[in-house]
Amino acid sequence: TYTYDGDTPSSARQAIRKKGHIVVTNPDMLHLGILPHHTKWMDFFGNLKYVVIDEIHIYRGVFGSHLANVVRRLKRICRFYGSSPQFICCSATIANPRELSQKIIGEEFVLVDNNGAPQGEKHFLFYNPPVINKELGIRKSLIKEVARFVAYFLNYNIQTIIFARSRLTTEVLTSYLKDFLAKTGRSKDMVRGYRGGYLPNLRREIEKGLKDGEIKGVVSTNALELGIDIGQLDACFMAGYPGTISSTWQ
Repeated sequence: TYTYDGDTPSSARQAIRKKGHIVVTNPDMLHLGILPHHTKWMDFFGNLKYVVIDEIHIYRGVFGSHLANVVRRLKRICRFYGSSPQFICCSATIANPRELSQKIIGEEFVLVDNNGAPQGEKHFLFYNPPVINKELGIRKSLIKEVARFVAYFLNYNIQTIIFARSRLTTEVLTSYLKDFLAKTGRSKDMVRGYRGGYLPNLRREIEKGLKDGEIKGVVSTNALELGIDIGQLDACFMAGYPGTISSTWQ
């Protein structure tokens, strides 16, 4: 199993093309780095059995139409090399995954929507910061209120993720929480920020820390929203509405 994306070094790509049985990539890399060079992937395309598209719900609107065209190119290349892969699309967010998958892939789908996995009880709490100036309608700082609640959770070693709506908010919240840990004599590394722009090795280090339980809190943009296994988190904070219901559930 190999990852083949923009972070994959050039020295490793030739070996992946020859030895890869399971290749994890993204639509951009498929469009720019794989399909135009299909002659280098002849054995792979000729033996391709399954194409799995995770988080199918994000491919909507113009973005979805772009993916649909990339998929049609992929299917044409597979036919050329004598394969007819089965498409498997996954989503835990939308109500009509079958219909969306059929529109994007252009084939009939069978819906599998039963889940026998055990799940713990979930509680959803909505909090509006209190008004501090009734005349002007000014409320307490959302960032400071979120930091106050998260600090309480960290005090009890409750592993927590905080989603912020911007990179700036991510950095400010991370700074507040690190200051709290320093004042209580605990390691600042128990809380980390996570956003686009971080180097790949730093992102992998943070993801590993979450899975291993060494990191108790992570403040992130929507960079951690999709497709990353971040372990057994106990609590999630959203510092502001993320903009869509699907993003909220995700």
